[in-house]
Amino acid sequence: MSEPLEARGARNARDARDARDAQGARDAPGSGADEDLDDLLGFLRDARGFDPARRDRQLLGRRLRGRMVHAGTAAYADYRARLAADPAELSALVGALLAGPAVFFHDPGTWDLLRREVVPAVLEGPDCRDEVRVWSAGCAGGEEAYALAIVFAQALGVGESLRRVRIRGTDVDEGALLRARTGLYAAGALAPLDAGLRDEYFARDGARFRFRADLRHQVVFERHDLTRDAPPSGLDLLVCRDTLVYFDAGAQGRIMGRFHRALREGGLLFLGGAGRPLAGAERFEASDAHERFFRRPHEHSRGRSRERHGERHGETGTDAEADALRARIARVREDLERVYGELWTARSEEDKGELRTVIEQLEILDKELHFTGEELEETRRDVRLLEEGRSDGPG
Repeated sequence: MSEPLEARGARNARDARDARDAQGARDAPGSGADEDLDDLLGFLRDARGFDPARRDRQLLGRRLRGRMVHAGTAAYADYRARLAADPAELSALVGALLAGPAVFFHDPGTWDLLRREVVPAVLEGPDCRDEVRVWSAGCAGGEEAYALAIVFAQALGVGESLRRVRIRGTDVDEGALLRARTGLYAAGALAPLDAGLRDEYFARDGARFRFRADLRHQVVFERHDLTRDAPPSGLDLLVCRDTLVYFDAGAQGRIMGRFHRALREGGLLFLGGAGRPLAGAERFEASDAHERFFRRPHEHSRGRSRERHGERHGETGTDAEADALRARIARVREDLERVYGELWTARSEEDKGELRTVIEQLEILDKELHFTGEELEETRRDVRLLEEGRSDGPG
């Protein structure tokens, strides 16, 4: 059966539009456009710390031109001048370049897999640990990081999840991180949630909804550039959905290398959703190639045996003391959060502010201990590997 004329015309128009879009930023408007584009990208880097140079150029070009059309400018130089004079447009552009689906549990099938296979592997598998470290990389407005808090709370119960699970959400966009820390979302962002789940984890705040306070404090949000900044280490689970697509193959390979270092042996990487092949994926074992669910392989049988017995490489009395102090801090924080909740009914805003300051100081100390322990662990692992290398040599 021949294709109807109207359908054929619509398809041809769509194909022509896609072909034009595929030219990306190479089809820059006006003379001297390449230099003007480089100047605009340099302005973005200096103004917001956002480096588009390693991003996928075609996708970057489509989104950049979309904002230019919206702003009524045709030349990169004119748009750069507009950005310098209009902070709101600058924020809108950065948001457009980094934008992912701003809803909770986007792509329900992917989240079902995470609940069914990924989280149980983290909590109950042969490599499980009592403290679970999770990183939501490229978290934007916090929807993914808070959704992870919900998933772990469902698996463990809220109290046990608060005790065991530490979640870090990072993004390059400071504006997005500010929104994430408030935990405040429009009703549309909660559309995928049924009423019961929404009421359990969110409270209405005017026309919007705020994520529940105890789990909100479980998540720490920080600025982090995947292409420049050192990653956290010792992770059990790293989730980075709808982010790597924005980078070219070279940047993807370097980021995947950082992800490999960030995960402990046996740690899980969840990228979600099939798409074009990712550079650097060969470093991992694919548990589900379609959904991009990977595991960092064990590199040494001795390490595997010790981790399965709950021992960490190079653990000493110093490490044990740090862990004990960290556990004490966690208990004190829980008590402070309980008292802080009771203070909401008090009249003294000064008391609330002082207590909030104490809690923040404890969070900073907890983070410092966290990184110190990781540095000790990494150093002792390197020394052990060097010693093993000597023992394998002649003599």
